[in-house]
Amino acid sequence: MSAPRLFDGQVAVVSGAGQGLGSAFARALAESGCRVVALDVQEKPVAELAATLRGDGLVCEARVVDVRDATACVATAESVVRELGPAAVLVNNAGI
Repeated sequence: MSAPRLFDGQVAVVSGAGQGLGSAFARALAESGCRVVALDVQEKPVAELAATLRGDGLVCEARVVDVRDATACVATAESVVRELGPAAVLVNNAGI
């Protein structure tokens, strides 16, 4: 029997997840057991990340959001809480 992962089942939200450090943070959190919500302003890279992580048996969903838009951020936060529960981990990685 394998040991439980550090964040098993917890929700993690990572902004700027479409590339670079954001993508690495999302992968590390998913590998630690998080249900990751990957955010990025660019649809293609964040969708590819989520598909790759799911292909590796991890839990990740992609959402397109511009973190410069406060209304969009509030709507995203509300939908994450409503659909998945409160975030235990938040990585504010978007480069703005």
